[in-house]
Amino acid sequence: MKDLDDAMQCHKDILLLLPSGDPHRPITLVNLAICFQDRFLKGGGDMEDLQQAIQFLRDSLSLCPPDHSDRSASLHNLGISLTNRYLALGALDDLEESIQCKRDALSLCAPNHPDNASISSSLATSLDYRFHMYGQLQDLDEAIQCCRSALEGHLFNNVDRAGYLGSLASCLRTRFNRLRNSRDLEEAIECVRDELNIYPPGHPNIDSSLTTLANCLHDSYDHKGDPKYLEESIQCYRDVLLLQCSGNPSRWLTLSHLARCLVHHYEKDGTIQHLEEAIKCNQEALSLCPSGHPERGSLLTLRAQFLHIKSHNAEEITSLFEMATDHKPAHAKSRLDSALSWIRKAKGDSLVRAFERALNLADQYLLIRSSISSRHRLLPSIPFTLAPDAAAVAIAAGDVKKAVEFLEQGRSLLWSQMGRYRTSIQALQDVDPGLAEEFGKLSAQLEASAIPQMSEMPHLSMEDEDRKYRQVNDAWMEVIEKIRKLQNFGNFLLPPSFNDLRKAAEQGPVIVINLNVERCDAIIIRQSDDPLLVPLSFQAEESVRLWDSFTTALRSEEPSKKITGVLRCLWDDIVEPIVRKLQEIGIAQGSRIWWCPTSFLTTLPLHAAGPYRKNKDNLPDIYISSYTPTLSALVRSFQTNQFSQATPDKSSTDPRLLVVAQPNAPGQVDIPSVRKELQVLQRVVPSIDILLEENGTRAAVLAGLQTHSWVHLMSHGSKDVEDPLKSSFHLYDTSLDLIDIIQARLDNAEYAFLAACHSAAAYLDRPDETLHLAASLQFAGFKSVIGTMYAMADEDGPMLAQEVYKFMFRDVERGEGQSRGVVRYTDAAKALNLATKALRENNVPVERWINFVHIGS
Repeated sequence: MKDLDDAMQCHKDILLLLPSGDPHRPITLVNLAICFQDRFLKGGGDMEDLQQAIQFLRDSLSLCPPDHSDRSASLHNLGISLTNRYLALGALDDLEESIQCKRDALSLCAPNHPDNASISSSLATSLDYRFHMYGQLQDLDEAIQCCRSALEGHLFNNVDRAGYLGSLASCLRTRFNRLRNSRDLEEAIECVRDELNIYPPGHPNIDSSLTTLANCLHDSYDHKGDPKYLEESIQCYRDVLLLQCSGNPSRWLTLSHLARCLVHHYEKDGTIQHLEEAIKCNQEALSLCPSGHPERGSLLTLRAQFLHIKSHNAEEITSLFEMATDHKPAHAKSRLDSALSWIRKAKGDSLVRAFERALNLADQYLLIRSSISSRHRLLPSIPFTLAPDAAAVAIAAGDVKKAVEFLEQGRSLLWSQMGRYRTSIQALQDVDPGLAEEFGKLSAQLEASAIPQMSEMPHLSMEDEDRKYRQVNDAWMEVIEKIRKLQNFGNFLLPPSFNDLRKAAEQGPVIVINLNVERCDAIIIRQSDDPLLVPLSFQAEESVRLWDSFTTALRSEEPSKKITGVLRCLWDDIVEPIVRKLQEIGIAQGSRIWWCPTSFLTTLPLHAAGPYRKNKDNLPDIYISSYTPTLSALVRSFQTNQFSQATPDKSSTDPRLLVVAQPNAPGQVDIPSVRKELQVLQRVVPSIDILLEENGTRAAVLAGLQTHSWVHLMSHGSKDVEDPLKSSFHLYDTSLDLIDIIQARLDNAEYAFLAACHSAAAYLDRPDETLHLAASLQFAGFKSVIGTMYAMADEDGPMLAQEVYKFMFRDVERGEGQSRGVVRYTDAAKALNLATKALRENNVPVERWINFVHIGS
């Protein structure tokens, strides 16, 4: 250290001798900064040294105009220092700025510049760190390409090449953990072994290289199960600790890694000494890790897991998990993982609290990304049974209301988050107009980020978009906290309480069905009474079997008999016990009921369940069924906004029906019955506007949706299995995607009939997200929607439309050139019930008439 201190003093002396405008002053500041940075890394991690290095580098940069020869060195070293500060303190802005600095430094170097390789390798390291934060594969792929570029410029075995091999090894290991390609891990181990072979004894980078090798070997053990990898990994970590002095800023991380390996060793052979040493390493790591470091939460979680293995005091374990999940500097995904670990270890009241924390953190985790599509890509990281599992635990604890709240909070996450940006601020304007205006502006910016097509701003780089989004989102959250301090606004944008959710039963009971591996329950929600619990004998695995039977039957040549068997199973195990309870509490025959199923039950036709035997009523004969993706969505559908044509009793005076008729969209099979269905509509509906064939363009349809409260759409519908956000209706010139519909604000929308295939089709991988076209129309503003669960038979459209509209316009009297009377969009459910009955009476097979469903009010 004395040599380093002497070098620092020399550079300080040189600075004193250089006048303010001297051309050598920038590089001298860079050299001095490097000394301070080296002392931070090797001399105990004093943050003051690192802060001083960053300041010197900023001073140097201020003296370097864009064409200055030392600007690249200033930028690169500033990027390195900011990366180190990110590692020490976890500030995301430091990581983002470090990436930008390194990009700028690289852009200033000619292709054959000697610093190209080192800057590329350094940029790769920062991109790798950012991948760990956000999970964007393009960051990782770019990092690996930067490493390979650096190696191409250094073909000889020297210490520089060794460093580039280490960077490549780290990035390949990261990609292995994402994509599970064994070749990535094998190449990573080859690279880091080559790196270690290059370094001479005593080289300062040996400890970091050994750490990378240990990490790779530990991954190999997890992947292949061969204990030799675990043994070598443990030895590497021990060797690293011998090289790291007591004040080394990375020592706590090495101790944490060693603790994890030792626990795996204990789990393999049961040697208690391994567990004891793991606990000791973890405790020392906690004592060394800065209190505000993002990884401290992971250390607390690890300690809780170790103590659980030893059957330690449950209260201390719970306290550790609570601290870990509440550790604000940690990344939301890390906190969510801690909550999921807590769930696996907890019992009783602690388990309910663990689920509550996990549901909150799942929401926060998705919000790290700005766009709805990128949030959708994060969904697989969240267990899709999280909300149903939480509800099952609450039910077992005797708190049915909490179960309802859990289900509402943890399902349809993407719709819920988008809905917050459109929260009504009318009441807030009466109390604090300035705060209401600020909330509205920030919400509009966040919605534009969520749906990039909405933004008219020039396209920004991913770094700039992320930085802007975080700034706006932070400001939005600050405004929300201010709003919550106002009288009567304490619950503003908090997860809805049961008292809020019970408003969904305004027009009739809502039946929430929770499906969990341990139990299946129906919860009947009524507007004024406590929820009723109806335990069911149905099993979670049975829903998968029924779904498989149902979809197999639909593809068969004679599906009716098999589908009837599915409907009987649904009746016997689920629907019939619920109907009995509804009848017990006085819900009269012919009343409306709403279904809100969870998990795989969202894919099955509950509305059509029945015994299907002579002289026995099926569900459509007893009640009029509708669906709702969430209780909140149903509450919103009952609300009449200021732009609606409907009166408070949901009636309208002769609304004009927009008809989109596309019988032969380019690239699609013709739909012959569309013209026949159009003739039916012209005959039955008094007021109608038509967009037929070439007039049915995307722009014309979107414009028509803005000016019509009722719409009937006849076209091909497609379900994108890989990306449901790309599901669409096929129009004359292009498609109308789900995203197009989401971004529309249809203030006067009331009713939509989607005579298109798959318009209300659930997705098996995330069934509780209800990402289908009908749900997008409901989100955009339509309160009452008729859709299809799968591909519809072309010939059913005309008869169904005739029966639906004959009932809905039953009170309208036609005159010469005009009509009188009222219609109600809330009649759509009963109209559909009567229409499908007409199909049955005309001997339409069961698989065709059960396809049609009603969603909303």
